[in-house]
Amino acid sequence: MGPSRFLLKFPDARAEAAYRASRIPYRLHNTRLTAAVVACMWSAFGILDLVILPEQTPSALAVRGVGVVLAVVIVAMTYMRMPGPWIQPWAFAFLALNICLVFGLKLTIPPEADPQFRTLPLFMLVASAAFVVTGVSFVEGVAAAALSCLGYALVAGIFKPEPPKVFSYEFPFLLWSATIAAISAYMLERTARLSFVQQQALSRAEGEIRRLLYNVLPPSIAARKEAGEVTIADSYEDITVLFADIVGFTAKADAMSSEAVVGLLNELFTRFDRIVAKHRLEKIKTIGDCYMVAASVPDTRPNHAREIAAVALALRAEASRVRFPDGSPVQVKIGVASGPVTAGIIGDTKFLFDVWGDTVNTASRLEMSAAGGEILLTEATRSALTPEFVCEGPLVFDLKGKGATSAWRLMARVDVKDAPAAE
Repeated sequence: MGPSRFLLKFPDARAEAAYRASRIPYRLHNTRLTAAVVACMWSAFGILDLVILPEQTPSALAVRGVGVVLAVVIVAMTYMRMPGPWIQPWAFAFLALNICLVFGLKLTIPPEADPQFRTLPLFMLVASAAFVVTGVSFVEGVAAAALSCLGYALVAGIFKPEPPKVFSYEFPFLLWSATIAAISAYMLERTARLSFVQQQALSRAEGEIRRLLYNVLPPSIAARKEAGEVTIADSYEDITVLFADIVGFTAKADAMSSEAVVGLLNELFTRFDRIVAKHRLEKIKTIGDCYMVAASVPDTRPNHAREIAAVALALRAEASRVRFPDGSPVQVKIGVASGPVTAGIIGDTKFLFDVWGDTVNTASRLEMSAAGGEILLTEATRSALTPEFVCEGPLVFDLKGKGATSAWRLMARVDVKDAPAAE
């Protein structure tokens, strides 16, 4: 939501606080620069007065001295204090005090120096417009401009009256100049606030894109993609891959509505996602009713075979808790293989982190050869398991494209003390 039309404030307090915080570096830098310039100006005019106006009163010199000290203090504070909200009231106070010092100077100069001080409206113009430079808010700027006009009216009209012709010329000039400065400041601040709104919207959009990127890709791969790496392709010497497929799904799906099919797959795979996330493994993708998981890719894990075996048992148990519309439990068959793979990113617009190689093909073929509720492992996977995983075999399967292949059937996981002795 944008700022209000007149006061230029965001209705939401958090948005207003965020905007003010975003302006702190700008105000800190500009206030420091303005204070340094003001210190030089007060000093330079003080020296000129001593040369050109030797009749200058001690009070007038004291006013200039106060101006120099005040400006030096502000500059020092911008270096010594940590940047923070304090700069906002201090910048406004510095501006208001300098306006008052200009009035004080007008009141303290001797009468014979008055002709040299006819540039008071110019001083006031600079003072009233200075809030644009220091970056105070539009409301604070209007207050400073009003203080300039009021102060000049009091000084030149009452305390140290100017000739009527001079006052009637200078005061409208000051009033009109302050109005122009206020309008300019209004436009500048409104533009800055609208730019802040757009920047916030852009940041939220970028954050959402980043969140989606990290949801689609493994964190380490997403970080490389975010860093600008175009082609991501890596070789892994030893990982474990799992394929899980729903038994008889095609026949069951023919008798189900589209909503029921999607609802069942969503429920089952959401449960699977929780199990995989709990074990901190990597879900690669789903293909129809097939679910693919990998361990030790892209981040190396020394116990990847055991972790996948534990996940396989958990997926089988979890699937039985999901029911088809006819009341029958869902049953899965699983194939697991360990070995080398190639992994990387596919696509320019719809990213997909995928793995390829004989290990992947073997796991897929074992899943196809498994019976309902069966978990088949390659010899390499079985060899990497600890005794707590009970296996049957070896079994021999004629896998498509590979021929006779030795495999083991994962039965259960037991306590170590109850586990059979390793062969």
